Amino acid sequence: DAALARLQGAVSLADIAEADLVIEAAPESMDLKRRIFVEVEASVAPDAILASNTSSISIGGLAEGLEHPGRFLGLHFFNPVHIMALLEVVHGPQTDAGVLDRSVAFARALGKEPIVVKDSPGFAGYRHPMGPLKLTDLVGLDVRLGIAEYLHQELGHAHFDPPEILRRLVSEGKLGKKSGRGFYDWSEG
Repeated sequence: DAALARLQGAVSLADIAEADLVIEAAPESMDLKRRIFVEVEASVAPDAILASNTSSISIGGLAEGLEHPGRFLGLHFFNPVHIMALLEVVHGPQTDAGVLDRSVAFARALGKEPIVVKDSPGFAGYRHPMGPLKLTDLVGLDVRLGIAEYLHQELGHAHFDPPEILRRLVSEGKLGKKSGRGFYDWSEG
């Protein structure tokens, strides 16, 4: 597909100057993501769409401090990305309707099934393709810990307080597939 052929990665901000869409996939830290977007916004055209792949952090909160918050939204790819057809398109309180429409079209061009949701902690989340522990290993235990800590902080409910085993595994460097060990042993084939 012609649209997919135009996709490219970048290793420096200079590489994204002409980008139509920039998707951030940094760890689940509000401060880190905000710093990235301030730099990205200064490096791209005013009509470029800025998106976060966050699975839990407030889109409205991430848009704070941007000069053009209307061009910002969430594009959350479900894991494992190559299997999951769903893509959450999360619009914040200031997201422009045209930006939302362009992002839905982008999702469809990727062959994904876009689900448009409002900005709320945790967004939607659907159709887990495997058990929750295996999925946590694929996503990364550190990522899941960050999500749980953020949701616990934002929602103040004990249900989101990260389990001690998750904290322990992360402190031991057992981050899932990327480190070779998490809830499962990934070191063998």
